[in-house]
Amino acid sequence: MIIKNNCKGITVVELIIVVALIIVVLTIAFNALFVSKKSFDIGLDKATLQQNARVIANQVTERLKFAKSISHMPILTGEDYYKISLQDNTTTGFKDMVVEKYNSAGGVVYKEVIDGFINELTFTTYGLESQVVNFVLNVNTGITEFTINSAVKIVNTKANISNSNYIYYCLYD
Repeated sequence: MIIKNNCKGITVVELIIVVALIIVVLTIAFNALFVSKKSFDIGLDKATLQQNARVIANQVTERLKFAKSISHMPILTGEDYYKISLQDNTTTGFKDMVVEKYNSAGGVVYKEVIDGFINELTFTTYGLESQVVNFVLNVNTGITEFTINSAVKIVNTKANISNSNYIYYCLYD
């Protein structure tokens, strides 16, 4: 008598091996997903920070380029003047850029706050009567930091500013 062993199916050992392999593959796949998500978030944070810094730098450039006069002290010429400075943002813990317009008597007429994760905004000129205002803008979110060193060619006037965190300027009417 011949006995045929026709057992079809899988054993418990084979099932355990397959389940273990699936768990290993899924663990590797999810780890790769989490690492790529974190890399994407960091890249997005850097891109947003750089874009915000460029917007602020462009604002400074556009405001100063055609100024009638520029100084590190209030401009008391009997006309309206502006001030660019920083103010603390209690929500973010960083600073925002503030543009204030003053009337000829020195009272604030208008105040615009430009949100940003700003650590530093410093204005400098090289030489006593320079037609170039240099500024350093440093922004930081706690994860990413970005610095812009820029210069504004002043078209109509000259300035003398030495490492000031604020700047005053007048515009033509």
